[in-house]
Formats: sequence, C-alpha cells, structure tokens
Amino acid sequence: MRNSLMRTRPIRAPLNIANCVHSIACECGKSYIGETRRQLVVRLREHRQNLEESHLERSIVQHAFGENHRIVWKKAKSLETETNSLYSNYNEAAYMSCLKNSISRPCTEISPIWYPLISKELSK
Repeated sequence: MRNSLMRTRPIRAPLNIANCVHSIACECGKSYIGETRRQLVVRLREHRQNLEESHLERSIVQHAFGENHRIVWKKAKSLETETNSLYSNYNEAAYMSCLKNSISRPCTEISPIWYPLISKELSK
C-alpha cells in the first residue's frame, strides 16, 4: 500500500502576493496603507525608490522626510487580497478608517457611521 500524499497549493512568499491592500510600518508606530495590482515586492521597491529620490509628493516619503522617521520595510505586509479594483479601493479605505495612526489618505471616502461595523469585520 502506497502512502498517498495530499496535494496542496504551493505556499507563496508573503511579498509575492499581487492584488492586495498592504501596510508599511514607520518607526513612530504609524502605518502607510495602500493597494496595488502588482506583486507587493515590486510596490515596496517603488516606495523605496521614491524615498531615495526624495519624491516628496508621496505620502510615505512626506512622512519619512517631514518627521525625520525611518520606514520599517521588514514589517511590510499584505492585509487582504482583492482582484476587483472597486472592492480593493473600499478595502483600502476601510483599513485606513479603522487605523487611527494611518499615514496615507483613502482614495474613496467612507462615512464614519460605518466605522464600528468595519472595525468588527476587519478584526475577524
């Protein structure tokens, strides 16, 4: 009798995930929340390049230069994946609205009346 091995999906590296809402921490405890269609590792590379080239119109760069803070790249993570761009924008806005320490601003506004429900859903 042969040992049967159960086949599973390959485990993807956390930074190789695409179509995600992500978080990048700062040493001050605040976080940048964003969304990307590309792999997270590619987006992080772009953020680092923006910081190196001092593109001050970018919120994470503005924060790092304006406050003289360091970004903690090792704490960057995917929060949620979503292939639908509209839903992804709402997910990004939901995470930003529930974080009191967000560096970034949402591209989609959510009424504060929804915050308790969103907070409950995101904590699951």
